[in-house]
Amino acid sequence: MGCSGHCEFERYDDIQHLLAEGILKEDTPAHDVAELAITLGIGSLSTRQRYVYDVVIAPALEKLELEERARLKAA
Repeated sequence: MGCSGHCEFERYDDIQHLLAEGILKEDTPAHDVAELAITLGIGSLSTRQRYVYDVVIAPALEKLELEERARLKAA
C-alpha cells in the first residue's frame, strides 16, 4: 500500500525481531496479529486485527526504529 517490496521486507524483519526478542509476548493477540502480518501481509488483517497492529505493533516498531537510529548515531 504505497510501499515497495523492500519496505515490506524491512517490516517483516522488524516484526520478526519483535517476536524473537519477546517484545510481543506469545499467546497474546499482538503476537498472533504479528504472525499474520508476516505470513499474509498487513493488508489481509481484519479491522480488529489492524487495530491491534496499529495500537501495539506499530508503536513497538517505531520504538525499535528509534533505538536503532540512536545506536547508529552513537557509533
